[in-house]
Amino acid sequence: LENILEVGILESGNETKESFVQQLARHLRKFAFINAESLKVVEKTAIPIVSVEYIKSDAEGGKSLMIDISVQSPNHKGLLAAAVVRELLEIFPELCPITLVIKSFLQQQGLSKAYTGGLSSYCLTLMVASFLIHQAGRKFPSPAALLLDFLHLVSHINRTWKFSIALGISKIPESETSFDPLFVEDPLQAKKNAAQNCFRITAIKAAIKEALERAEKGWVRETHLDISASTSTSSGCGERQEEEEEGMLNKIFKI
Repeated sequence: LENILEVGILESGNETKESFVQQLARHLRKFAFINAESLKVVEKTAIPIVSVEYIKSDAEGGKSLMIDISVQSPNHKGLLAAAVVRELLEIFPELCPITLVIKSFLQQQGLSKAYTGGLSSYCLTLMVASFLIHQAGRKFPSPAALLLDFLHLVSHINRTWKFSIALGISKIPESETSFDPLFVEDPLQAKKNAAQNCFRITAIKAAIKEALERAEKGWVRETHLDISASTSTSSGCGERQEEEEEGMLNKIFKI
């Protein structure tokens, strides 16, 4: 994505009174590696963004990639958040594949954008990391087993739960009860809920529950993401056989 840097420096106050994201979108239209028709400026949200389709060169694989671009500001700690994610990826090898599989699934369901009430990539990463911390010491035969247990957990989530990379998963004290349907603590801002805009969590839970039900019935769907398992799959990972999970892994990571 180095081509994005060619856009140049944005002006703090140009003649047309454009915001930073509006200027960015206007400049991006000039480049061949951008699908101009895909450009979308989203400003009426906590963090304004430009959503765009990046067209990869043949050297990069020749496929397109949907990306959201934001501009650093006092209210936006994107660079620090990226540093936190990189550190978590180094600590938990399973974090990347599990998060990518779920992110791909949520994208297919139209539930991956925070500004439409979905679950953002940052929030999802914190949730999976909190889950992995909570599972410390338990033995899992494969990343697929971890993925299934996390999906089962999310399908039963309620507003009294708290995801935190400091504490894992815990119950919110009555003194801190939140009205938000999902609480994921932001490690960059104490007591801030990184999932406060995820008002479609009910739809997310329903989509995951449906996928799990199909998996447990041995139902195989021919899509980019197949969540399917043998008929012996259950929520308790201890009963799964390692060879069955490896078979599941091959199907799940078909992205």
